[in-house]
Amino acid sequence: MVQADRRGKYHHSKQQIAADRIQFIEDHIRSFPVNDSHYTRAHSESRQYLSANLSIHKMYDLYVETCGGMKQEPVKYWCYSEVFNTKFNLSFHQPRKDTCKQCDIYKAQIDSERDLVKASELKSQHELHLRIMLQMTTSRLGSHY
Repeated sequence: MVQADRRGKYHHSKQQIAADRIQFIEDHIRSFPVNDSHYTRAHSESRQYLSANLSIHKMYDLYVETCGGMKQEPVKYWCYSEVFNTKFNLSFHQPRKDTCKQCDIYKAQIDSERDLVKASELKSQHELHLRIMLQMTTSRLGSHY
């Protein structure tokens, strides 16, 4: 009987990072505000965007400062970068077509609404707004050709 290849599958690797440290990194990355794309949502629904003046290096430096304030040993940059790249779908540039003011208002209202019926109504209004915006965009593009 042939055994499966076990190269790289050992759990006793010296580079294995504790789950609580990984969770701390994830929480740190989630602490940064993100923007959703408005018009390109159909192409990349889960893609979110961080501020254009951020980078993984800047975020890591802030993480190291946070760890220093908490008297905690920070992980190496490679580990922080690995968590960022494998567990999040984030980008650092502003989307080519940014969110509109009305979409931002709907998103804030939906996120803060505790009443499920009211939240559902707001989601319906937001979907209607998106359809109208898509229709307007499509009609503008069609008139140029």
